[in-house]
Amino acid sequence: MSQEVVPRKGQKGTVFTALMEEPNPNYDPSLPIGPGNLQYLAVDLTLAVGNANMIEFKRPNKSTFQKPADVDGTPTLGRLQYVNLPAEASVFDMSGLWAYRGIAVFADGSSFPGSWYEERVGK
Repeated sequence: MSQEVVPRKGQKGTVFTALMEEPNPNYDPSLPIGPGNLQYLAVDLTLAVGNANMIEFKRPNKSTFQKPADVDGTPTLGRLQYVNLPAEASVFDMSGLWAYRGIAVFADGSSFPGSWYEERVGK
């Protein structure tokens, strides 16, 4: 029997990774999903401006804030990451249902907000 690990209010050291995806224009819903028929594709972050990318957080009370994010690994994999370092204040300043998403900012000034991920935070 496994237990779900629930982060706690005040926890530090949490790693937040947001996969930036967009709909695949070539996706065919009549075919099985597989390597040649994916519903979503990773957003290429090669031209993303490193110091402008963010992870946006939404608290249980619906207020939001942002933290700077780095491209995680190869830019073509479409991952942004923020690590809540022990020297910083905890991101989780209240318990409840949190959400976070990546926001990629590109050299041409455009931005791409990703989908929200939800995370339950305990007391």
